[in-house]
Amino acid sequence: MCHQDCGKSNTATHVKPSVECIGSFTTRQLMSTLIPALTLLFASAVAADSQSPEDFLTKMIATFNSGDAHGHISNFSVPHVRIIDGVLTVQNDDTPFIDYQGIKKTGWASSRINGLQALDQSDNSAIVVLDFSRVDASETPYLDSKVVYTLTKLGETWRIVGLSVAASVSIGDEH
Repeated sequence: MCHQDCGKSNTATHVKPSVECIGSFTTRQLMSTLIPALTLLFASAVAADSQSPEDFLTKMIATFNSGDAHGHISNFSVPHVRIIDGVLTVQNDDTPFIDYQGIKKTGWASSRINGLQALDQSDNSAIVVLDFSRVDASETPYLDSKVVYTLTKLGETWRIVGLSVAASVSIGDEH
């Protein structure tokens, strides 16, 4: 039972509320409010971790467009495989492979998603086609291409284990 003064300020009277009373809430009232709130918070956290492969790739493109090479490489597993215009690269470390200065020399200002389609998906892996354009500073596309991504879940997070692009798409390191 809650102390009769628990709804009143007890600083002047120095009344210590009983264990069942916190402020003007009884333990039952507090728990009936707290449990649904914590359940909703937990469900939101789980939903954030269980994003779709398409959502993951949308965020990856946003990171790519930000120019954050370290943020971009964090979307990849180690190791991962890249096939660009028939050239196979196996990367066994988390060193950034995008050279933004080199890409900018091609006229690149950002990349735009034209479409995303999951070709196949399970709880832990997905094959997704990304149709994209590279655009210049005036938002004019100068390159249209498709990338096939193979994704896997590491823990609760999607990571890229492989990508394949048929076209010659610069990653800025061509010399």
